[in-house]
Amino acid sequence: MNEKGKMKGKGLKPISGLLEKILPTSGDMPVSADQQQHLARCWREQCGVAGRHGQPLLFTSGRLVVFVESAAWGNEIRHRAHSLQAALACQGVPVRAIEVKVQPASFTPPRKPAGTPKLSAENAEQIAQVAETIDHPELKLALHKLAKRGRGDQR
Repeated sequence: MNEKGKMKGKGLKPISGLLEKILPTSGDMPVSADQQQHLARCWREQCGVAGRHGQPLLFTSGRLVVFVESAAWGNEIRHRAHSLQAALACQGVPVRAIEVKVQPASFTPPRKPAGTPKLSAENAEQIAQVAETIDHPELKLALHKLAKRGRGDQR
């Protein structure tokens, strides 16, 4: 930097210019934890079923950012945005705009159905016999492991 605090060199710019674009300059801060809890409670009360599929996560300057678990619930909330804003305002939460972001719930693999048939001893023996005819070592090993499970072997 030179004596006037300006950056030297071509193309270099002070980081303050970038920060001004990213951070609010009006001192706008997210609401307190108590206000956030009040907002969450009002949200659940006013949204009904849609409220269980969305979570208000950020509220600043009258803008409420809501994360929902699917695009369908996002559309529901967007469709009801004006009535939700009015209902929240009656609860002391002055929302000027609702912004919806889709954030799917964590993927959980489907559970194995309760009645999944087990490998019979006869089928396990057939798989073991087929494994002996295979030249590919990894496939041969996988088939032997499968056959052991069917026979109840734990070795």
